[in-house]
Amino acid sequence: MTRHYALSLWFVLPVVCVAPLQAQSPAAIPARDTAGAPLLEIASFARVMTCDPNRREGAQSNRLQEFPKEDVFLEQELIPVATGFYQVPAASGQRCIGLSWPEKRLLNTLTLDFKNLEAIPPPEKVTVQYWSSKNRELDDMQGSAGIFRSPWQGMWQALPGRIKKEGNRLIYQIDADQVPEFVYQKGEKGTDKIRWIWPAAGDACDIRRPAAQSRNSSAVGKFRIELDRPRPGQQAVLEMSNGYWAEGAATTSPLTRAWDLGQPLIVTARYAVPPTKADLTLLRFEMPGAGFPEAGFSVALEDVLTSGGVFVRDFGVYVTPDPPPLSLADYKRKIAGRQTTLDQVRRLPDQTFARAKQQLLNPLCARDPMILSLACDNSKFLLQREGVLVYPAKGNSGVFQYDAAIHPRFLSAPRKEVDAARIRAEFYIDEKLERHLENGWYPIPVVTAKEQGLLWRQRTFIAPFDKDTSPGRPAWINRKPLCVVEYSMENPGKDAAETSFSLRVAGVDSIKEVERGVAIQKGMNLYAFIDRSGANQWRQAITDNLIEYRGTIPAGGKWRVVACVPGWRVPPEDYASLAVDVEVLASRTKDYWRRILDPAMQIETPEAQLNDIIRASQVNSLLLFCNHQDGKLIEPSGGSSIGPLDTLAQCTINGLDLAGHGDVARDCLNYFLSRYNDQGFLAPNYAIMGTAQNLWTLGQHYQLSRDEAWLRSIAPQLLKACRWIIQQRDKTKQLRPNGEKAPEYGLFTPQSTLCDWDRYSYNFYANAFYYAGLKLVASSLADIQDPAAEALLQEAQEYYQDLMRAWRWNQARMPVWPLADGTWAPAWPSSLYCFGLTSDFQGSSIFPPAHDVEYGGGHLVNLGLLDPKSPEAGWINDFLEDYWFFQPLASNYSAAVIKGDWYTYGGFSKIHPGVTRNVEMSAARDDVKPFIRSYFNTMFPVLSGETLAFWEHIGFGDWNGAYEAGNFLRRTRMMFVMERGQELWLAPFVTNQWMHDGMRVKIRNAPTNFGPVNYQIDSRVNDGIIEAEIDPPARNAMNALVIRLRHPQQKKMHRVTVNGQETQDFDPEREIVRLKAASGRIMIRAFY
Repeated sequence: MTRHYALSLWFVLPVVCVAPLQAQSPAAIPARDTAGAPLLEIASFARVMTCDPNRREGAQSNRLQEFPKEDVFLEQELIPVATGFYQVPAASGQRCIGLSWPEKRLLNTLTLDFKNLEAIPPPEKVTVQYWSSKNRELDDMQGSAGIFRSPWQGMWQALPGRIKKEGNRLIYQIDADQVPEFVYQKGEKGTDKIRWIWPAAGDACDIRRPAAQSRNSSAVGKFRIELDRPRPGQQAVLEMSNGYWAEGAATTSPLTRAWDLGQPLIVTARYAVPPTKADLTLLRFEMPGAGFPEAGFSVALEDVLTSGGVFVRDFGVYVTPDPPPLSLADYKRKIAGRQTTLDQVRRLPDQTFARAKQQLLNPLCARDPMILSLACDNSKFLLQREGVLVYPAKGNSGVFQYDAAIHPRFLSAPRKEVDAARIRAEFYIDEKLERHLENGWYPIPVVTAKEQGLLWRQRTFIAPFDKDTSPGRPAWINRKPLCVVEYSMENPGKDAAETSFSLRVAGVDSIKEVERGVAIQKGMNLYAFIDRSGANQWRQAITDNLIEYRGTIPAGGKWRVVACVPGWRVPPEDYASLAVDVEVLASRTKDYWRRILDPAMQIETPEAQLNDIIRASQVNSLLLFCNHQDGKLIEPSGGSSIGPLDTLAQCTINGLDLAGHGDVARDCLNYFLSRYNDQGFLAPNYAIMGTAQNLWTLGQHYQLSRDEAWLRSIAPQLLKACRWIIQQRDKTKQLRPNGEKAPEYGLFTPQSTLCDWDRYSYNFYANAFYYAGLKLVASSLADIQDPAAEALLQEAQEYYQDLMRAWRWNQARMPVWPLADGTWAPAWPSSLYCFGLTSDFQGSSIFPPAHDVEYGGGHLVNLGLLDPKSPEAGWINDFLEDYWFFQPLASNYSAAVIKGDWYTYGGFSKIHPGVTRNVEMSAARDDVKPFIRSYFNTMFPVLSGETLAFWEHIGFGDWNGAYEAGNFLRRTRMMFVMERGQELWLAPFVTNQWMHDGMRVKIRNAPTNFGPVNYQIDSRVNDGIIEAEIDPPARNAMNALVIRLRHPQQKKMHRVTVNGQETQDFDPEREIVRLKAASGRIMIRAFY
């Protein structure tokens, strides 16, 4: 019986790696032997299958719906019987057999070889079909209206070609120029499934394994494989994919062979040339006792030929053409001294706030509008950079809707009138205007312009006008939000000057001159009161919807007009009640925001603007939130035009939670819990996987708060959600016909919409979040002795095993990737059945790279599936740095700019910088300098230097991207406080640039899993001393408290005292002092 899965594999599959570095110039590589160049037979690397011949279309569920069980496996695998033949099943009077590859293939000829001549159907009654889609030329693009092609999404269409009968065979010659997928350029070419259908006749129909010929030619070459440190007496297993062990082109010989690790191995192989990504020939290694990764790795023969040699250092494997251009010893000498990007970073001084800001702060990000509001309030005001005010601002997608707007004009500023609801478009900044936040961080934007020697200033803020603040209500609630817009004109010159100022009001019903100014009415309510008492000397004129002021400003004079727009209903005749002194209202506003932030984590560093960015990140998030049920539920937001997105809003909640806003985080989580449906999952407005991220965020919150009463109150809903996850996993628990588990066994059903891409796949990012959410909830329920917790923890453990089996299986079928130090490292997958970069297999739009980087497999490190200290985690961070972070992608940097200053323009991804979590990976690995570099470099490309809000992308997309603010707050908290198991680390990533003499870092009210902590570090390095004072947490027990104290000249501590007593428990190399858990204040003095 012929079987090609001797190693329990479903496929033996290819992949491509775009190699930015080469071990050797291709000029030194021997020419390929292309004599004969037969086309490559690729059916050996497909799954033989059958399916419902009457079903034409794939899954119809969308990203908001549970994936139907009947659509998870659209085909059924066939394996040969004892005679080696496949029995073609009949259904509804038809027989169907086909081939399925995980990747798209360019095909030339298909063949069926029948056991019995009488079983061959008439050629004219045979239908050959291939997997296509309704919108096949847009399969890899965002927002296309039809179906995105994936193994689940698509439809069967007739495959153009000509059929003929030769003996016991049916041969189908494909007309490739008539197949759109074989010619279009927008995505990777080819099709991933074909099937034969014909009328059923007789009782049985046996055929040999179907054959499929690729359009690629092949060549024969010799290759040398050796081990850096031979291991006599041990063997490795080698397996060929998309090629054959060849002293010829036989496709029936075994694909595996043994390698005696005591000596080099010379092999002859037939390989695809020149390969498409799908046909890349791979050599898979299963090394004994290597330990990581358990399933092995692959080497692409194309990489060997083009680079001259592939050295997988961590396994000691060196593969070259034979004879080798360089011996292994010579190759190691050649790359001696080369370093990965991160190795170079570790040897350089800490990145600085100033350098990152100077190079990376993007001027385009300063064109963002602002949503102004009280915290979590439902009255939203939209303020454009040019001073245009919109109220009420409604909606959170595309363009805001509004009822009315006020457009200011001072002489000729702004240069042009902008759309009041503009939120994303127009890469336009009026350079005559300058904008900043008052006192650095308050949500009080101040816009200024200078013209004709005069200074115009507009200051806008939302004041808490209601003096009735009932006890017991959250500090943020105020029922009377008053928008105050102060327009002031100042003459700093020595001579009087004529000036003019106007307000154009759109969308109102009446404008009426009243005592002290103008009352503006909309419907039955006061829309705004324009108070001109600070500019009585000016002439006021009302023409239609235009209010004009003209007059003379004396030398040194200053006039002021104030617009008051109430966020609650005010009768028009009560306009005068709003006439409160502007400075009183401004002071009240600042007091309001201090009351909200003071109980949260307080961070004081020598970098004043960083302190402001940290405060503003909290404020800018709260400006977007709304509330329900009189403040009992808080509707969080992922961003200004995103709203309460079930996925990204979890980042905002988590960031605020870690920054000390535990009550707000709890009420946000309660809002999402109120939206869970009867099936048990979060009714999504973006994607179903928001359930996973919500459960993870909720679990994180419980670890911080240990609010047992709250957890008990929501436990029934959590149990229902966990059981729903288990139900979805059950849908994929399918065994192969031989009893082996399919690679996707136990994974969550196919998911879509990571980074706006509606293509289904088994994303490891999504599965990691489902696992982490399930485990965190289960461990939290165990904390309160919930009887269901033990079974859920067992389920989480089984999920971990299933997920990692799929991860290893996929990883073993990916070619190693090159690093900057001249070595190669095993790859890491983003989704199951994608055996390389997603863009190599699924098209060249921006979405595939985002799935490899921002939403890639690296999240398995941060979500607890991969040991952060493992070599594997290091490979992930190294390839991100050595390859991905050099790619411009969605940034406005050129490749030359990035390469020219790799230190500053690297360290972050170029699509969603804050989503990638490479900073968190460095934190988990305790990699200090890479963390600091990426922390600063990730911040500025998406930061508005004027509003201190973060954008979704580098200069475009969603402004005030609250989820990016949440990511920033999480990274910031890691810089100063971090749990590592049962240890609490303080100042783990504080830059030594803040430890010059006289500098201080002070942290107060920092929430941790053990309770709140306070500490302060003071530098007296001129005296050879750094001091620390700690008020440790007391709520939950911990094993140790660790603090890192870094000298600005990288000097090593040689002596440490704790509360005046000498201690030896410190590590000068790691710059840490380890303390036993204790109560009461701890005083540390480190001597250098």
